[in-house]
Amino acid sequence: MNSTKTYITTSIPYVNAAPHVGFALELVQADAYARHSRLLGKDVRFQCGTDDNSLKNVRAAEAAGRPVAEFVGENADRFEQLGRQLQISNDAFVRTSMDTRHIAPGMATSIEKAMRAFIALAVSSSTNSRIWTTEDARSTVSRLRS
Repeated sequence: MNSTKTYITTSIPYVNAAPHVGFALELVQADAYARHSRLLGKDVRFQCGTDDNSLKNVRAAEAAGRPVAEFVGENADRFEQLGRQLQISNDAFVRTSMDTRHIAPGMATSIEKAMRAFIALAVSSSTNSRIWTTEDARSTVSRLRS
């Protein structure tokens, strides 16, 4: 291999729903580029994955009446399976909820609690025609820590 290093990654989609044809296209295009680069002798790292930590995921799970972790896990698995079905040549599939660089042990529960508290405060603020402030965020975080 020559000394040219190439890093290829796809977007990391939210897992608020099953993958769609647009993401399949993105995987195939990135895979074609990775394979072509390897044929040229380049040192290639091809990585894809999912963004499991988003408010969109929480809201979608709630709308489906499902526990967030279960809902997110099932949809993330669908994204990973799509790559296998398409025979994508990625070197790694990274889920932000599983990678220790993205979340500390026990943090998922705290994040979910914080998101629910922020949503509740934002909803109550909007119904009271009040602007949500930085102080509101600080007091919410303080309540969550206690």
